[in-house]
Amino acid sequence: MSTIKGDIYKSLFHFPENDCSSRNPTSSYYFQMWDGDEVKIVPYNISGIDYYVNNITGNDNNDGLSRDTAVAEINRAIILSEAARLASWGGVTLTNHTLKNRIHVQGTGISYAAITSPPSFCDIIAEGATPYGDGSGIVVVSGKSTTSPTPAIAGTARGLGLYGIQFETSGDCYVLDFVNLFRSEIYFCGIKASDPTLVTVATTGGVRFTGNSGGNYIHENMWMGGNDSWFTYGITTGSDVVIFNENRIENNFIEAATAGMYVAAETVTGDNTHVVRNHFTGGNHTLAVSVDDNSTVGRILYCGNYCGSTDGGQLFNNGAIRWVGNYRANGFSTVTAS
Repeated sequence: MSTIKGDIYKSLFHFPENDCSSRNPTSSYYFQMWDGDEVKIVPYNISGIDYYVNNITGNDNNDGLSRDTAVAEINRAIILSEAARLASWGGVTLTNHTLKNRIHVQGTGISYAAITSPPSFCDIIAEGATPYGDGSGIVVVSGKSTTSPTPAIAGTARGLGLYGIQFETSGDCYVLDFVNLFRSEIYFCGIKASDPTLVTVATTGGVRFTGNSGGNYIHENMWMGGNDSWFTYGITTGSDVVIFNENRIENNFIEAATAGMYVAAETVTGDNTHVVRNHFTGGNHTLAVSVDDNSTVGRILYCGNYCGSTDGGQLFNNGAIRWVGNYRANGFSTVTAS
């Protein structure tokens, strides 16, 4: 059975004759699904499921399991992916951490709706043009609005992958606004402040973490602002973030008006977080690229970054030993350290 219309998964099981042990990890599991008045048996691949999204040819009543039966919105594919991952097996809810689904999103020239609840253990992969600038074929996820803008993605996730997507918003919000984000990757994405006349510079930003986060790899991304649409902060942690451990922020081009990266004073630990080989630039090159109020220990390291600013970095607590080999056009970048 290939057509899935229902959203309620009744059980996940395997036939006894199949060996589903680690010796045969590709054995088939099956979903028993309730679809109206009918129970359907649907094959399930324990190596993960591929879903397809196209907001021109797709339909959210489709199963999303092929390009010909694509759903129309990313949010619908997320619902299907999470339902598959969080199945009921013998009356017990599974969170199968070894399963990683994939959502393939077609670039169509039409923006996709903002992601309101990101999936866990799932990759969202753009199939389109390079996500920088403007033009046809880019996969764009947008929260911009003239009246009520929202983040392009907001929420909590583990094991999330975001690849090749342009995220945009406008107004008084962050483009990517995570509560808790763990063991996830953001790669080759565009982070865009759109429509400068709609942007409130004093409160906008590129990426914000408002809860504890760790184990993330954020690399090869481009922040896109300019003129009146500079972000206040490129990357920032909120006042509720206590832990920001084991993150690697590398090879990004980050634009901001006030700070390329701001770590709030309440962020007590940043063990083994590295900020390396990034290009920080912004409003007339006057921003403080790395303001770090890491209040207790100060363990976030800044190494080999290009600082397009006059102010260098501002680090507190062990600042001098955490600012290593950062440079400007005419020499090494200074740091205000204590």
